[in-house]
Amino acid sequence: MKIAIGGNPLIKNEDSEAIYTQPRHMPPTSPFENFPHISKQESSNFIKQLYFITMEKNGISYFYPNHSSNENLCRFEWHHPWQDSAYGLRVGLAFTVKESVISNVGYYFLPHSHYKNFEKKYKSFSITEEVQHSILAEITRNIKEAQKQLTALGQKEFTVLHYIKLNLPITSILSFSRQFVVLPSYQVDNAVYSAVILTQKDFSYVSAKNDLDGNVYILCALLSLLNISAELARHKDAPILTDIAAHRKDLLNKHIEKFYPNGSPDLSAVSNGTTPEAAADLKRIYKQLNKINKKQRESFLNILFAFFSAHQAKKINTSLALVGYVTCLDGIRKYYYPRSKCRAGIVKVIQKFYDETRRSGPLVPWSKRIYNEHRSEYVHSAQLKFEEFAQKNNQFSGLPSALPADSKPYRAQYQYERDFEILENVTRSIILSHFEQVTNSKLMHILPSTIDFQIHAMPEAHIGMPNNGWVRLA
Repeated sequence: MKIAIGGNPLIKNEDSEAIYTQPRHMPPTSPFENFPHISKQESSNFIKQLYFITMEKNGISYFYPNHSSNENLCRFEWHHPWQDSAYGLRVGLAFTVKESVISNVGYYFLPHSHYKNFEKKYKSFSITEEVQHSILAEITRNIKEAQKQLTALGQKEFTVLHYIKLNLPITSILSFSRQFVVLPSYQVDNAVYSAVILTQKDFSYVSAKNDLDGNVYILCALLSLLNISAELARHKDAPILTDIAAHRKDLLNKHIEKFYPNGSPDLSAVSNGTTPEAAADLKRIYKQLNKINKKQRESFLNILFAFFSAHQAKKINTSLALVGYVTCLDGIRKYYYPRSKCRAGIVKVIQKFYDETRRSGPLVPWSKRIYNEHRSEYVHSAQLKFEEFAQKNNQFSGLPSALPADSKPYRAQYQYERDFEILENVTRSIILSHFEQVTNSKLMHILPSTIDFQIHAMPEAHIGMPNNGWVRLA
């Protein structure tokens, strides 16, 4: 069974009592008599709201899909106080879903202590009529609340705190909106972190987090367009979320350092990060993303995340990253030239946004190497061209790419690397140019004015270290 940890960190109890559960054994259920009619159109969203409510109570949600019968058993279980224990009873609601129809609705309750030795025969137990009524009332409230959340809007404000780990710092506050703020980077444990604070009015923390988390991934993907590597990370000394939620405005205005316990604002040892101009363009992209229609937004985000995935993949597998960048260009090609074949269409897209490339002799030969050689040999023949894992295991593997070989002034690896650099730059540029066209906006600072497809000779230096000192290139 796949296990995922969630719930609401704002209402955790302070005790350390062990909680027992039995995912493979569900207690016998009793029919729930007054379950409302949920239409097929609403069933999926209703179940999602029940999930949010259950996780908000720090309960447990189980799903048992059955492919052969095309149905799913959904089970929602939470704690109910009993006999001086906050976890005294386990209360559950379960039903079957088939073709969006909810049926066989039942409920159960069982002492938490029975779960510890569930496979043994149940010990008898009794509860008062008052407790039983309170259990049924709680189940009914949860069902009605899930129905309400189908159409109503939550009014309670929730704060979600994330950290991203970067290779280059964010140098100023990035305020995408009042609800979405990225703080200047601090150095924590010899790494660069930025805090991301998101707020939203909703019914629950879990529901708000579900809606807001996507913004953090969009941020990481947008930063990759600046050639900044960003990924979600855990800050082991992060402040308590309840304190952040209670004092968010004051902390943002006066005490940013409180978001980085044991961190340092001194980033002098780190290369320059985001410029104010690039930050302004990032905010402009995010703002326009929320203005374009749903279809355009979805299409652009697909291309953006394909770029982000390739940007991340190049750390491990350059061949895979190359395929990812080509995929981005092909996605844009389908937007402008859906009837053109892939490589020829990609060339047309580049020529559309960079008119000088129409007269560029190197563009077409470069596109053929990228598409027909580098991409195709990896996709169709699983050939890694970039020696990621020294897989060739011959006299050249791991040697300088500029080493003369086979009557040429450099190895084939040298050309692969130069072709890849051009591809990464042109993909980034075309994505941004495409965004300008779709949104009718202008990005002033992160878009290059020209693209050069000519492979220029790049000197290489390979340095040995004779001692623990420095080698200076004077």
